[in-house]
Amino acid sequence: MKKNTRKYSRVNTYMPFDARLLPPEEHGLKSRISDDDIIIDSMRLPELEDKDLYAWLSAINSKLDMLLLSQQENFVEMNFKPLNISASGMRFTARQRFEVGDLLEIKIVLHVNPHKVLYLIAAVIRVEQVSFKLNSYNIAVKFMDISDEIKNELLKYDFSRQVEFMGGKLEAK
Repeated sequence: MKKNTRKYSRVNTYMPFDARLLPPEEHGLKSRISDDDIIIDSMRLPELEDKDLYAWLSAINSKLDMLLLSQQENFVEMNFKPLNISASGMRFTARQRFEVGDLLEIKIVLHVNPHKVLYLIAAVIRVEQVSFKLNSYNIAVKFMDISDEIKNELLKYDFSRQVEFMGGKLEAK
């Protein structure tokens, strides 16, 4: 049995995501939180007894937020993708094959209050072709030299998703 050596917990999520291969002349880029002015109504939905309805309304609310973002001048279109993310790295599926060692710039929008756009520099550490689909790859990356501020944003997001998964019930002991 393989020992779990992860430093941070991981969470499965669905969020706006984009990844691009960094050309050699951009290998000096640093991970950062966007300075762009993005105005979003980040009011959280009230809790509903019907958890399925709440999930659907939350998804619609997120999509409406993205429509608002698309009206911004500096907006770059991003697709929602299922991700597995932690404060140290992530796993995602891509149609483009990356190679182990490639440097990527990953852009994600954290659905926190207020929304945060993160640009993360990451090294590809694993590539696996999805057996049932051609031209589809599971990509695992490790974030490179992220600041404590970015790490804290990722940890807060992870924690909020875990609380949400537990039904919003967190009791102090």
